Amino acid sequence: MRQAYTIAISDDAKQALMSLYEYYVDVASYIMAEANITAIQEAISSLEYFPERCPMADFSPNIRKMVVPKLPFLVYYTIIEDTVHILEVLDGRRDLAFLKQKLGS
Repeated sequence: MRQAYTIAISDDAKQALMSLYEYYVDVASYIMAEANITAIQEAISSLEYFPERCPMADFSPNIRKMVVPKLPFLVYYTIIEDTVHILEVLDGRRDLAFLKQKLGS
């Protein structure tokens, strides 16, 4: 079995997680915010093994997109050698046009 990939989370992705957490604390509850962030973190951690399982993003041949199970969140990442680089975490219900400009270049 192949050794686990290393996960590296970008500053943008860390900021996105913090923003999602704060949003759910404001509009719902601390409990929902914690549950959502935990689910996202677990999904990201699952990329340690077989990160190639997720499809490529529509806008880039080098960026993959993972849908967080049972939630509307998307995780965009690249795989470089033995490291999975988490680029962005987003609510999939948003207009993602800005993401194509940000990551697609």
